[in-house]
This record gives sequence, structure tokens and C-alpha cells, in this order.
Amino acid sequence: MKHLPIFALILIVIVICPSTQAQEELFEGRIVENVYKNEKLGWETVIPAGWVVRSKSEIARIEGMGKEAMEKALKQKVVPDHTPLLYLQKDQFNRFTSAAQKFDLKRDGRYKDQQEFVFKSIIDAYRTQGITFDRKRGKELIGGLEFESMQVTLYTPDRKKVIAHQIVYDRLINERSLMVSVMFNNDADRTSMVDSLKKSRFLKKR
Repeated sequence: MKHLPIFALILIVIVICPSTQAQEELFEGRIVENVYKNEKLGWETVIPAGWVVRSKSEIARIEGMGKEAMEKALKQKVVPDHTPLLYLQKDQFNRFTSAAQKFDLKRDGRYKDQQEFVFKSIIDAYRTQGITFDRKRGKELIGGLEFESMQVTLYTPDRKKVIAHQIVYDRLINERSLMVSVMFNNDADRTSMVDSLKKSRFLKKR
């Protein structure tokens, strides 16, 4: 069964919740001196100043609403089996999400095919919500590793104003998919989050 990018659809549900930073709240990994460390992926990334870690309860609420949006887009029930990793928020429109999921070649087929399905599902969800957007696919380096990427620009219905931007990154690492989504509505927050992400370290041999 292909995995579904529920965690990449945060902007569909625009809510502001109180945020906390508590190490015991993480689903996976730990935070040491403002650095997120995930030993299973060998991934380390610095949390930029002003971005706050979201709690398990906040993540569960967000993912529940994302799940509802995805089921509407796909017209079928969705059973999430990914692991939420690091969720950050600067404010209502500037957010960072990441998640991992085990990939099995026999069960899931070619990773490239699954990757395309995931990106298409994100676009289908936006269409179902009636959101006006443009998109662009590409490849970008994060921590020296090449990730597939998709940039989405979200507009008001008349396309006269940009609401926000989303960049989604995806790669297979240590037999797990790693998907990261950055949402932003200004250059300063885009720069702080994306620059920090691209300086990530991947410590295990691929």
C-alpha cells in the first residue's frame, strides 16, 4: 500500500494552537541544544530561532484534519502508518513538518512510483479543496543528499494574491522514506527554515 502525505497538507486546515517544546512529546528523535537528532535516519538539523516545536497532541489534531482532507481527495479511507518526526511553527502561515515511513520494495513496488503517487496526492487534495495553485517539480540538495522536490504556490481564487508557498522534499534513507514540508508566506521565514534544513547532516552511510 502506498503511503499518504497527510503531514504535508497542513495549510489546508489553518488553525493556531499553543505550541510547546518538550522532549518527551516527540514521536521519534530528540532535541539537544536546539538540534533535532534522529538516530534511525542519521539525520540532524538545527531548529531556527523563533520556530517552536509542536506537541504530540497538536500534531494529532493537525494530522486528523489532514487525514479528512486526503480521504475526501482520494474518495477512500486512509490508514496512516508513517511516524511524525519534527513539527515546527513560526506563526499561522509559516510551518515545518517531517515524517518517515518504512519502505518495503516487495510490498510497495518501485520507490519512484510511490514518490510520484505521493506528490500527485498532495495536488489532488488541493484541487479537491478548491485551492488555486501553481506547482513546479525539481531536485534539491539537503545535507549533501539529493531529494525530489515540489514547490507549490497557493493563490486567492482570482490569482491576484499569493496566500503562501509550500516546498515538499522526499527521499529514501536507510529503507525509510523521509518527507519534509516547509510552508511560508515571506522571504525571511523561508530563508531561515530552508537554509537551516539544507544544512542538515546525515551521519549514516547510504
